[in-house]
Amino acid sequence: MSSMVLRYTSLSPFSRKVLLLAIERGLMSRLELKATEVGTHVSLATPAHDDLARCAPLMKIPVLTLENGTSLYDSRVICEYLDTRHSQASLFPISDDMRWIALRIQSLADGIMDASLLCRFESAREESKRSVEWIDAQTRRILQGINFLDKDVHYMQEPLHIGAISAACALGYLDFRFAHLNWRIGHDALAQWFDDFSRRPSMQRTKPVPIVI
Repeated sequence: MSSMVLRYTSLSPFSRKVLLLAIERGLMSRLELKATEVGTHVSLATPAHDDLARCAPLMKIPVLTLENGTSLYDSRVICEYLDTRHSQASLFPISDDMRWIALRIQSLADGIMDASLLCRFESAREESKRSVEWIDAQTRRILQGINFLDKDVHYMQEPLHIGAISAACALGYLDFRFAHLNWRIGHDALAQWFDDFSRRPSMQRTKPVPIVI
């Protein structure tokens, strides 16, 4: 059986989301992992970006190339596709009420990850070109998102669903890159849920490790 090719970056929370789903549903043996360490906040005129553009016109990752050569992007589309490739319980709930709750949590968690990446990219700019107002705006989105995740934490218990996976990736990225925000303060229920969820083998296998240069 030919493999699907997953282009990913080792430190991306969106890549981690796809990998988490694949591990949880036993799909890793069907994926060929291709590390593609490119940035969307730097010059896109590199050979690596040109190669990525052949399968992903927006040059963003993760990207999943199917056995027939078709490519899927972004993480939400990839996750929903992979969820059709196993015989276990769906990670996208079928019942109307829980389905929309899970998708809402996924959207909120993805938004936290988006804001976190934008904040990080802006912080990496030269100080004279950096916008403190932009960083503050993204930080506000992150913190407001955490407040709402905390209110929804009772929806993130078993059975596992895509909202919980997305939330775990968002919180893990905050721990990895934004420890100074101390998101756990005032969010005891969410912090306990995340600590419990982080013990899953899938979380341990995909835990980001800083690149030492």
